[in-house]
Amino acid sequence: MAGKVVATLVLLCGCYASRTDMRAAAGKVKNTDEVKQAAADFQSDIEGMKKVLADFQDLRLTHTLADADDWIFSVAWAPDGRLAAGSRDKNVRVYDEDLRLTQTLGDADDPIESVAWAPDGRLAAGSRDKKVRVYDEDLRLTHTLDDADAWIFSVAWAPDGRLAAGGNDKKVRVYDKDLRLTHTLGDADRLVSSVAWTPDGRLAAGSYDKKVRVYDKDLRLIYTLGDADAWIFSVAWAPDGRLAAGSDDKKVRVYHK
Repeated sequence: MAGKVVATLVLLCGCYASRTDMRAAAGKVKNTDEVKQAAADFQSDIEGMKKVLADFQDLRLTHTLADADDWIFSVAWAPDGRLAAGSRDKNVRVYDEDLRLTQTLGDADDPIESVAWAPDGRLAAGSRDKKVRVYDEDLRLTHTLDDADAWIFSVAWAPDGRLAAGGNDKKVRVYDKDLRLTHTLGDADRLVSSVAWTPDGRLAAGSYDKKVRVYDKDLRLIYTLGDADAWIFSVAWAPDGRLAAGSDDKKVRVYHK
């Protein structure tokens, strides 16, 4: 939806510019070809705007899933179209492709802060009970990762099957594809609120210490981005390598090499 909103604004601006240009050129046109071209450009802008607005209007609410008893903190789509929702009621609810509730995973002792699906269909759920629980493709609990002595705020899978978990003990823990703890990244000075992987295996971690840290594929710290004077709540990578960070100063900062 956000992308379409941006596109709509761009097209609206384009149409305004076309009208302005046509007015400015009114006294300078020397032949009918210039008039025809200006009119064609304007009509093209109008048609493009209509198409984007039509696409935007087609994005309509189809489902409201009201099965939880408390706030929903995290939602995530699986590669096969399933949807997971983690709640403050300590449960993870999983819906099938048709958004029918199929399972309620009630293994946690405290609220679920983050859910994430792996490329192979595994599901991770991070909780305030200081544990990350991992379920297989059939949603059977296979691992309970209890290395942290702190709430787990964010979990994220890398394309190669590694799992990162950030918590309020200021650390990011990274597990290999067999869920063995391989790295504990302790560079942050306050809780780690969000972790995210790039397709090529780099890791970003946002913290309440107002910084975003970026690690290379071998989990060596390569960047510390301290442009925000605010807590970092969320980080996300674009497919083209851009990094976005949202913070409590009402801003989103975007980085690109």
